[in-house]
Amino acid sequence: MPCYLAVSITKAAVTEEALVKLLSANHKDVMQVLLRYFQEKYPNLFVRLRNGRLFIEDSELSLSDGQLTERAAVGETPYVMEAMELVQMLANKLFTDEVERVLRQTAEEIQVWGKQVNNGGEIVDATEFSVALNGLKMRVYVLPGGQVQILVDSGSFNQAEAATLLLLENLEAEDVSVVRTSEIEQHIPGGLDHVHVHTQTN
Repeated sequence: MPCYLAVSITKAAVTEEALVKLLSANHKDVMQVLLRYFQEKYPNLFVRLRNGRLFIEDSELSLSDGQLTERAAVGETPYVMEAMELVQMLANKLFTDEVERVLRQTAEEIQVWGKQVNNGGEIVDATEFSVALNGLKMRVYVLPGGQVQILVDSGSFNQAEAATLLLLENLEAEDVSVVRTSEIEQHIPGGLDHVHVHTQTN
């Protein structure tokens, strides 16, 4: 749906505490993904997982409180940067899954799309949730880094504002903590900058 049809636009972001909680709750799965990644990418390296820590040659990677740390015999290895990027991607995937779970519990209908969007001049992968909430049509975009944009496409501005607040309250009630990074604004040309769909990926 073209953005010019939006009634309101809001930006939000997942809190650091919520991401840490997600990573901690899924610690075993995250470390297993890291193990498979390094085993497949570097089949000639000695890679193993023991006591929740990943060992790559003489380097030891551990994940605690959402932070990846490395102990290495000589300085920082190149593997830790790769691992950090992968952990960030996994955190975003976990957050996206949580948003979908809450929307499926609270929305009257939902469709999920993979999209590439223009976010402030940068083309990024995003997940678009097209939902109906309280009879209003809404689009929720989850962007890299736990960023969220909520566009309400029907109803009056007051109805759109109420539906946006309800959606944020539903997320909070399900322990998916997000904070608004903008006001709920009426959509007008030249107003709050927001995503524009570039291509659909699924």
